[in-house]
Amino acid sequence: MGEEVIQKRKLSREEKLEQERKKLEQELSEGDFGTLRARVAYILNRYPKTRDSDIELQHRYWATFHPEQYRYGQSVTADDMMNLARLTHLTRMRAKIQNQFGLFLASEGVREERKRLAQAVRENIVVDGPIGMDSSAVYCDETGKDSTFLGVGGVWFANVHDSWLLQKHLKRWRESNGVKSKEFHFTKLSNGLLPFAMDFFSEAVSQATSLGFKAVFVERQGLRHNQEDTLRELHYQVVYHGIIHEKQTGRTSFPRAVTMWKDKDEGWDLLHLRRLHDDLEVAIDRRFGEDVKLGQVLPVGSQDSFVIQLADLFMASLNRVMEREADSDHVKDRMANHVLSTLGITFKNGQQFNLANQDWVSIDFISNDSNLALYS
Repeated sequence: MGEEVIQKRKLSREEKLEQERKKLEQELSEGDFGTLRARVAYILNRYPKTRDSDIELQHRYWATFHPEQYRYGQSVTADDMMNLARLTHLTRMRAKIQNQFGLFLASEGVREERKRLAQAVRENIVVDGPIGMDSSAVYCDETGKDSTFLGVGGVWFANVHDSWLLQKHLKRWRESNGVKSKEFHFTKLSNGLLPFAMDFFSEAVSQATSLGFKAVFVERQGLRHNQEDTLRELHYQVVYHGIIHEKQTGRTSFPRAVTMWKDKDEGWDLLHLRRLHDDLEVAIDRRFGEDVKLGQVLPVGSQDSFVIQLADLFMASLNRVMEREADSDHVKDRMANHVLSTLGITFKNGQQFNLANQDWVSIDFISNDSNLALYS
């Protein structure tokens, strides 16, 4: 009986940690920085150097969340220290996020060093080198599992800070407009919800200054990979060729870190998410070197992320216009037309999308003649 009780308590602790980790991911996706945990996780995500250095974490935290008192790199007086977040608090929260949640991990060498050294030594690790990179965020969704074309794409933020600002703005917009639906999902659109969905999409596009949209499609007929592997490849292509597009258009400055969020699919995520991260990390390092570093590749539920909902409306609208034989007054056609019109996209039969805004909208088709060439 004693061992059973211990095992139940252990499972209970593990379940509690899992609930806390999911809550943290939800806070980040919604841009909810009301807790120290969410604020520290945001800094760890945006500035990779802070994962290795608690001193860097402290200075980046101060500069981000106490800008009226501290600018990055300036000296700090004793009076300032009384009003700024304590290093010990930040270090404890960083350790919990990394060690218990398994998120935003330090480099392998630092992880080994932290295991070996005492807490007092860990708190005084200083990593010399350039300041942390700016960061972009990519929010992906998929479409077309039963259609002619299978696609992955979504919303690209040149500045990750804009992503959580938009989350906050859309949350306020939803509340002020009395929207009762839990989420805007293309397949669940109705005549009553359509005006809100249209306004939701237009509001998002008008508010986010660094917003972009990217999509990649492949024709399902003739594919020599199964659908699950193809979706992993398409997620890969959106990020990899999205970076190339950002560099070619000059829309984003470099060096830069890129973090990807995808619509949660627990079965797919379990099998493919780690490999997707590892393949992207190798390819990005090989192609871009120090210019681009891959951050986390994380799942987020659509109900928890307004930006994932934007990605769903964008991708499903592209799929809708490619699949239909003629335009109609159906609620989904009206939504698709609105999305394309808002983004300056026109479509002709086949694979011909004309883009009025090629610097912030990108739609590509991959030929499946060469078996998708995993990974190019």
